[in-house]
Amino acid sequence: MENSITEAIGCDLGDKMSEICVLRTDGTMQWATVRTTRAGMRLFFTRARAHVVMEVGGHSRWASALLRDLGHRVTVANARRVQLISQSNNKTDQNDAELLARLGRADIGLLSPVVHRKPETQADLAVAKARDVLVATRTRLVNYVRGTMKSFGDRIPKCRAETFVRHTRDLVPELLKPALEPLTPGGLLMKAANAQVAFERTTTARSRGRSPRRRGTSRPSSEKEWRSAAATAGWTALVTRRRTGHRERR
Repeated sequence: MENSITEAIGCDLGDKMSEICVLRTDGTMQWATVRTTRAGMRLFFTRARAHVVMEVGGHSRWASALLRDLGHRVTVANARRVQLISQSNNKTDQNDAELLARLGRADIGLLSPVVHRKPETQADLAVAKARDVLVATRTRLVNYVRGTMKSFGDRIPKCRAETFVRHTRDLVPELLKPALEPLTPGGLLMKAANAQVAFERTTTARSRGRSPRRRGTSRPSSEKEWRSAAATAGWTALVTRRRTGHRERR
């Protein structure tokens, strides 16, 4: 099957448009710009089987899955570990696409290939992130209401975030009602609280029958990942990323 591949294609995925560099066996190149949509990618990549190389990013998950379904061999590069890409002094979309194509033809090991999570695992992670957004939004609204009231000489008594709307309803002075009422009873704050309650009910229903796991983390998606010490450490948030001269916590 590998013998049927005659082209290496570098794909620099952009938010709206993507730069494509097709590297043929004779060394000649073809350039193209395609829309970063399923329709645009499918239209261009409905062609003979090729080795497609792209950088990991917001579009790489669905784009790589789509190209594999079209029969291509796909490598997703970890650009942060490829200094030729991340530290290039002549970094443009076209140059990145060409470099990806040439590295894909030379040795995919140079690309530090990334394997995306399974869709089910990614969906679990999205649930945790969505909850974080809801909680952060509610916290910002609560703090704004408290701070505004304080600047006018009024204070809201301590209470749980879940009961903040009930405690605030009768304490907002007439002068501040135009500013704060949209954020309190029946407004954004109430909607944020209600959204979180509904959200937590949904996630509770989804998690029935599943083994408990830490909130805010995603599960390793295969037995191979569990066997990997690095993956297991990442699951428990203990992995340390090392760089020359200093250490960062991830």
